[in-house]
Amino acid sequence: MTVTAREALDHVRHALSTDQMPTVGGLRILNDAGNFVVSMHPWRWLEQAQSTLSLTAGQDYMWLPEDLREIVALVATDAINAGIHLTTLQEVAQKRGTTISSSLEYWAALAWVPRATPTRIQCRFNGNAVSTTYNEGLTVSDGSTDYVFVGGAVTTFYQGNTWAFKSHATDGAANAAELVNLINSIGELTFYAKLDTSVAGRFNIYAKHTGEPDADYLSASKTGGWLDVQSTVPGRAGGSPVPRLEMWPTPATSRDDVFLVHYRGGWQEIRSDNDVISVPTWLEGLYLAVVRAVALGYERDSEMDVNQRLFSIRSGPLFTMARQRDMMTQPVLGPMANGAAEYQHGVNSMMWNYNSVSGPS
Repeated sequence: MTVTAREALDHVRHALSTDQMPTVGGLRILNDAGNFVVSMHPWRWLEQAQSTLSLTAGQDYMWLPEDLREIVALVATDAINAGIHLTTLQEVAQKRGTTISSSLEYWAALAWVPRATPTRIQCRFNGNAVSTTYNEGLTVSDGSTDYVFVGGAVTTFYQGNTWAFKSHATDGAANAAELVNLINSIGELTFYAKLDTSVAGRFNIYAKHTGEPDADYLSASKTGGWLDVQSTVPGRAGGSPVPRLEMWPTPATSRDDVFLVHYRGGWQEIRSDNDVISVPTWLEGLYLAVVRAVALGYERDSEMDVNQRLFSIRSGPLFTMARQRDMMTQPVLGPMANGAAEYQHGVNSMMWNYNSVSGPS
């Protein structure tokens, strides 16, 4: 049975014997309980998370997913002909201090750093024909000046703060490439653009100013029906530390999706009553018990505070049974790697008379 946030909030009210939600907030209780549950044990069900990492020219680090709790595996993809090794920050710092600036492989170490991000505007050509009459386009404002980019017969400076990019009728990918190239060729702008290769015709506009919106705050609007401004994500300055990999050597070129990281994820934050609690069904009983304990601990700490209530759950049968269920998901991990009794395939393999299995064609 899948539990929703609304059902979990009913447990908060039931535990407190009231219809009123505590002043700390119901969602805060649900998220605090969830963060405790995922930290109770190195759960295997959290190891399914994975993400690709990209290299940025001149940047000696790669940001990791913000919900990362533990790196399980880190490997190179087919997009790069180089390896990567995890090591210590001491080793990375020593390598950065040498005169050698190149290597056949990357060395990386985990660090936690407050992350500042620029404001990002996501746009997409929607498949309608782009006008060539220089009167329909995208307007980007940086708080002090409006910059207008219109469709035209050729890419050119038009007038005032208006530029024209060459229209490719209904070819969204080609139109996006033209507009991105035009924006990035104008050095006086306080923003730049980048194609989103995952969706044809989509691109992002980023503020050159990194941090919370100020005088350089970006906004966008459009005229005409061939382009949509899909979303605007304000930038942020600092904030809570998030994980990233400090690297050596510093990449000389930008390349997308060159590494694949498998990791043990964290709690998926609940933002509304309609959200689903992201735990396995066999863990729902433990989670709801923790929700009730957190609610009672916050509201009635004079009777028993949160620490005491959570300690009781941590040493109780609900946690013990959930941990056993989690550990049973894959009881066999194969032979010991590099062990003395390891089989040498092709020499003493038990499957010498089996046919090989081909990959998908």
